[in-house]
Amino acid sequence: MRLFSSRFIAAVCVLAAIVAPVFFGSYSLLVRERDHIVDTYLDGHLDDTRELRGAAHNLLTIAERYLDEAELPTRYELDAADIATLTQRVKRMDLLLRTTSVVISDDDKLQHDRQLANFNSYLDILERSDYTQLAEDYNRRCSSFPANVVASVCGIEPLPIY
Repeated sequence: MRLFSSRFIAAVCVLAAIVAPVFFGSYSLLVRERDHIVDTYLDGHLDDTRELRGAAHNLLTIAERYLDEAELPTRYELDAADIATLTQRVKRMDLLLRTTSVVISDDDKLQHDRQLANFNSYLDILERSDYTQLAEDYNRRCSSFPANVVASVCGIEPLPIY
């Protein structure tokens, strides 16, 4: 009794039996590793992230006193932004405040400089964390075979580097 009607079908079935476990195993490994990295990072640096966002909110409060609201991000946008986007928005607010023709009070200048220093300090803590190395290793793994095929088919994105 012949199980398969042709050798071609038999070869395809054997190939599928070999490739499928590799594909699904790679997928589950990538997802587990990504979740572990993100969870470890957030658990270890959640307070630093909160402080970073708090400094960004304080800078926004100062900027709102002197700049048009259309030029500034909303508080929701600051909360929803990832660290890289948050940093870009804070730098833009700083640039707008430094180049405005409106006279800024000495107290607000001092407070702005303090909050910007706090923001940069927390950003430095986050940048020096182990997360960067873990994310670079993960991204490198995602770009090698067979993980790159699995990542592209399943829509697995690389982790952002801060």
